[in-house]
Amino acid sequence: MDTTVPKERQAEKTILIVEDDESIGDFLSLAIAQETPYQVVLVNDGPHALQAAQSFHPALLITDYWLPGLNGLELFERMRSCQELEELSALLISANLPKRELKQQGVIGIEKPFDLDMLLQTIARLLSSPQSERK
Repeated sequence: MDTTVPKERQAEKTILIVEDDESIGDFLSLAIAQETPYQVVLVNDGPHALQAAQSFHPALLITDYWLPGLNGLELFERMRSCQELEELSALLISANLPKRELKQQGVIGIEKPFDLDMLLQTIARLLSSPQSERK
């Protein structure tokens, strides 16, 4: 699984998608790549996501909540513990969102099945916020 960002696109903001369901991951990657100006990197589990985040610093993490080994919030916490990623924004997608935990962590959640327009609007809002300016 190649998690490198092409040199010509490194200056652009990159979204890291973590989804263990291949069809959902492919759909998210394709839709975001086609409908936004952002670079997209897709991985299927937490360890690959942590490795990818070390090789480039994503502007946004979009992750399923239910991942093998660790959940999406645990993954987000691990990423934010790195100084380079302490301002990272996250968007969790799941059929069963842990709403209380999301609120405590300040993470936005979208329930599956989701509306693509709403997802794209949420991404635009998160990446246009001042905290994403450093990415």
